[in-house]
Amino acid sequence: MNLLLITTIYPTADHPNYGTFVAAVAQLYQSQGHCVDRLAFLREGSRIQKMGHLFRFYRSLWASKEPLRSGAYDIVNVHYPYLAAPAMRRLPLNHTALVTHVHGSDVFGDSLSKKLMGPATAALLARSHSIVVPSRFFREKLLQRYPLPPERVWVCPPGGYDPEVFSPKGPRLNALDPARPWVGFAGRLVEGKGWRTCLQAFAAAVSQRGLEDAGLAIVGTGVDAPALWRESEALGLQGRVVFLGALPHHQMAAFYRSLEVFLFPTHLEESLGMVGVEALACGTPVLASRIGGIQEYLRDGDNGFLLPPKDSGALSESLVHFFQMEAPKRAALQAASAPSVTAYQAPKVAQRLEEILDASLLLARRGPRP
Repeated sequence: MNLLLITTIYPTADHPNYGTFVAAVAQLYQSQGHCVDRLAFLREGSRIQKMGHLFRFYRSLWASKEPLRSGAYDIVNVHYPYLAAPAMRRLPLNHTALVTHVHGSDVFGDSLSKKLMGPATAALLARSHSIVVPSRFFREKLLQRYPLPPERVWVCPPGGYDPEVFSPKGPRLNALDPARPWVGFAGRLVEGKGWRTCLQAFAAAVSQRGLEDAGLAIVGTGVDAPALWRESEALGLQGRVVFLGALPHHQMAAFYRSLEVFLFPTHLEESLGMVGVEALACGTPVLASRIGGIQEYLRDGDNGFLLPPKDSGALSESLVHFFQMEAPKRAALQAASAPSVTAYQAPKVAQRLEEILDASLLLARRGPRP
């Protein structure tokens, strides 16, 4: 099949981990033998430069009208659609199937721009032959918000993970001393991802048995990076916290393997939370917020522990409990981690995507459009 992938979120040189799941989907399409052309809005540079990127994105969308009119593409696949939605209204799709992937705030506006684009986004969803969501939790939430035919809303993880890369076997991250027990956090450094909860919980736990020599390794960048530095110093964590910045995605597996446990104390209703899946795939148990799609793969007491969101005390207690567990019980958590997320492996996700594409193309050829 010939696919046109339209996305407003994609990795860039400035932000290599931004939208990696969209890049992963594109790679899966290509691995299945499909031809993929990509139109992406690149979010990098100054505000003025971003405006220029947005103008070029819209110009590319308009330029796609003629290829679409001539039937050059079998599938148009839109990701994170809110910015593309207004222009999509005028694209001549005819018998081209429209598959829209939604990921979270793109359809539940958390900013003025997304709220303003809400009517256009709703129209795009209504026009889509298939809508793809990351989890059952998110599917239910979407159907409560938008009047969509349930049979056209599919659950499929965003790209999945490569089991050859994300597995318990492999190298550790050279930057982390193997003689020290490490606790890890990875994510955008914004308040909603729970970095402050993480720091406070770790600071309260380090005086307890089992954590005397523990370190905290943090991966990520974001607007709260300076505040995180200040909070770390205020909590007396100098020498214990290592800031690794943004790691290339292929190095994340080595990071997870270097950890005793991964912390995912998000305050947000994560549509899935692939960092948790990837950590488990590397054999690392996860302590995470009992919220959103995380609950679909994290089984409390089996491959980690679920905790109340925004509760640093509960996270600290769970962290101490984990380090003070008897060795066989900790080993059981680690052994259960990787097998618990095999459904998210990229080859299985590729099969699911093929099923969605085939069903969408069949609907498009039957016509008329939804």
